[in-house]
Formats: sequence, structure tokens, C-alpha cells
Amino acid sequence: MPDSPANIGRSNQRRRTRKDLLEAAARLMKRGAKPSLEEIAEEAMVSRATAYRYFTN
Repeated sequence: MPDSPANIGRSNQRRRTRKDLLEAAARLMKRGAKPSLEEIAEEAMVSRATAYRYFTN
């Protein structure tokens, strides 16, 4: 079922996680940093594995 509540919830979570990572990167860059993906993950409070799942490079 493409529109099941579980699928909708996962889709929303993916959007929130991506948004959190992008916002964390923006905060770090605003401070003058050139953050690594690990630093962005830490700032976004997600694991490195999660960050790499969203942004491979």
C-alpha cells in the first residue's frame, strides 16, 4: 500500500531528517566553518551512517 500510514510516516521522517541535516550544515557554515559530514551529523543529532545515507559525498 503506497499511502499506508506507515509509509506516510516514514516519508515524513525522511523529509525531516534531510531538513535537519541541511539546516545543521547551514548553521555551521554561517559560523564560518567548512563542516565535514560527520560534523553536520553531530550538529543535526543523527548518526554518521544516517547522514551518509542522505548525502554520500
